[in-house]
Formats: sequence, structure tokens, C-alpha cells
Amino acid sequence: MDYTKICISCMHEKKEAYGACEKCGFDPREYKTPSQALMPFAILNGRYLVGKVLSIAGFGITYIGYDMALLRTCTIKEFFVNGKMHRHAEDLMQVETDAQEESFCRDAREKFVQEARERARLEKLPGISLHVSDIFEENGTSYITMDYLEGKTLNKYAAENGGRLLYTEVLEKVRPVIQSLHKLHEKGIFHRDINPDNLIVREDGSFSLINFGDAGIFDTAGDQDSTRLITATPGYSPIEKYAFNGNIGPWTDEYAVAATIYYCISGSVPPEALERENNFDILDHTLKTKVPELPAHISEAILKGLGIHKEDRFPDMKSFEEALYQNPPTPQDGGDDSGDDSRDNGSADNGKPKRFTKWIIGLLTLALAFIIGNWGGEKLADLVTSTHSGGGKTASVDNPALTPTMTAAPEPTATPEPTATPEPTATPEPTVTPEPTATPEPTAT
Repeated sequence: MDYTKICISCMHEKKEAYGACEKCGFDPREYKTPSQALMPFAILNGRYLVGKVLSIAGFGITYIGYDMALLRTCTIKEFFVNGKMHRHAEDLMQVETDAQEESFCRDAREKFVQEARERARLEKLPGISLHVSDIFEENGTSYITMDYLEGKTLNKYAAENGGRLLYTEVLEKVRPVIQSLHKLHEKGIFHRDINPDNLIVREDGSFSLINFGDAGIFDTAGDQDSTRLITATPGYSPIEKYAFNGNIGPWTDEYAVAATIYYCISGSVPPEALERENNFDILDHTLKTKVPELPAHISEAILKGLGIHKEDRFPDMKSFEEALYQNPPTPQDGGDDSGDDSRDNGSADNGKPKRFTKWIIGLLTLALAFIIGNWGGEKLADLVTSTHSGGGKTASVDNPALTPTMTAAPEPTATPEPTATPEPTATPEPTVTPEPTATPEPTAT
């Protein structure tokens, strides 16, 4: 590959070094490198080529990059505390730390590397990008490299689909993220900055959470003033993210997930937690107005997840998931509410007992017909008619223990008067009168 022609946006080789990329359309002539970031085409650790900036958070800058050893696209995260660290005036690769901030930045940098090492040991989890492939120090700071995920941010995906997504789609795709977050929370690992820009919609439509742990290094960064700890994302950060040494836990990520779901299905970013502390009804009104088809239990779960204080929310992600995805019983079409066991337990065999009963009735009818078959066609017809018209007799077959009474029931068999009158049925004279048909004389004259 000719690295002078590489596209710093998608890391594919272009035909012309300074022209727009034929694959992604990116034009480097329109790109302006942020003042605190590395310049494109910088080489790190002798193998990583730096591309454009993907995001800048409170303590780090994320770039798309290219691993020239493994010949693949990667993500490069540089430790850089915005406002407390800066580039050297003459060597733009080098990072310098303000003298009064050295202790804070040192502690934060150690936490940055520590979390990266912990993540490198974790197993892969559905819906979360955790894999760390390399950790190294250079330019007076630390770097980690990770797998690069192809796709677009959830924010962009929602905008391309009219600003809102179906709640069924969102809940289906975010569930693996919720389940994996619960497993990480059990290990004491939290994301702390979940929002639609940190969720990637992959080519297969699945969601994947990126930038894991972006705000975590500040939790144990030492005794510092509160301005150093505020790394909140408006609309998606709970109230504890705005406080000095706020109580961070599963409920923090829960709030952010609930806010992300709220945004995706309503098209509106939730008001900041500080702004709506005394105005909770605005969220409920928005959901009812913009998503009237949303089931009540889902709406209630989202609103609880968006509780102002952690005590107002679910204690963990598993409880939040159970509330979101519960399956309340629904009445069956064409049935009654008599408490049929097969209906209560959601069995797929609803209605089979009734069909089985009909088969029994039919078989018993045929048996009766066989027993009394020698009585004549009209007797059989009368018997079948009486069997089906007798509501009490048919219902008695529902209990198998009562089925013998059908053959011993005296009413239909012991009332021979209407059916046993031999005069109408046994008068063969009108039907066997041979005189009209057997008088050949007139035709043989």
C-alpha cells in the first residue's frame, strides 16, 4: 500500500493523494485538525498511522488508524486531559502537562492504563467493543489501540431514518448491550458515558457500545476541585455525573441507556437532569404524545430508569431489563376468560382440548350408529340428530369418565314410539307397487 495515498477517514488507498476518497467520499482538503490533536499521517510506536479524529472526550482523543504491521484498520486512543495538557509549541507530537496539574494527570493516566489492561483480559461480550490490542507510552502520554468497528453512530442512523426509530427495533437491538453491561457491572466496570454517539450501528444492524470507560478515570483521580470531574453529556448524564465525587454505579449507565432509548423512539433528547429535577412529567407527556403505541410497562420502565436520583431508578441493569422486556398476558382471540390452564401458561396448544372433545363426540356417534345400524336408516338419522341436538349429552363427553353413559342413555334408544312406528316405514305397498311398472300389456299390443 502507498501510505501517502491512504484516506485518513476510512484507511483505504486512493488513486490520488490529495483528492477525495473514491470509497467514502472524504476530501482531506476540507478537514481541519483540532488544535489539541495529532496531525494526520503521524506514526506511533513505529507501526500505527494516525488518521482523522473520531471524538474528543474529557480525558482522551480517539483517532481512526492503520496498523502497518497487521495491515488492518484500528482505533487509537490517546490519553489527553483537555484543558490540562497541551501540545509542545515546536514538537506537535509531544504532550506537556501544566505544572499544577501534574499530580492529577498522573493519577488519571495510571487509571487509564489500568482500565485498558482490565479490559484486555475480559472475554468478548455481545454488543460491546472492549478488545484492547496494544498499550504503549510515547510523546509524554499513553496510548491504547483497539479494533475498529465499521458502521455509523446511532445518532446518525436515527437522523437518516426520520429522526425516530420504532420502539420494537430499538428494544430488540439494545438488549444485548444491556445484558453485557450487567455482566461488566458485576466486575465493577462501568461505561459512564453512554449516548447515541457512543453506540455504533453495525452493517448487520446490531448495536455495539464503544469508548468504554471514557469518564471512569476521574472517579479516583484524587482530591481535586469539582470542575475537574464534570464530564457529563447533556441529556444523557444523570445528576451524579454533575457532582464532585458523585456516586457512580450501575444506576449511572442505566440512566444513560434509558435516555438513549427515549431519544431513539421519541426523537427528542431528554432535558438535562439538573433542569428537570422538579419537572418529571415532561418526559411522560413526550412519550405519550410522540409514541402513543408504546406499551405501558415499557414507558414506565424508561421513566423509572430516568429517575433523578439513583434511589428512584432500578438497582441494577438486570432489573431494568426485566421491567423493559416483561410479557404481560394477553386475552386469546375468540376465547373466553374462564381460566383455561393452557391459556394462562402461554401454551402454544391453546384450543386442543376442545378439538379433542369434538373428535370423541364424532367417534361415539359413529359407534352408536354401528350398534344400531340394523335398525334402519331413519332410526340412525334420528339418533344422530338427537345426539347433536342434546346440549347436555354432548357436554358430558368433556369428562372421559362419563363417556359410557352415552351408550347407555335410555332417552334416545328407549323412545321407540316416533321412530318405531312401522306403519310409515314398513308400508311397502306404495313403494313396491308393481302394477304401473309391471303392466307390459299396453306397450306390447
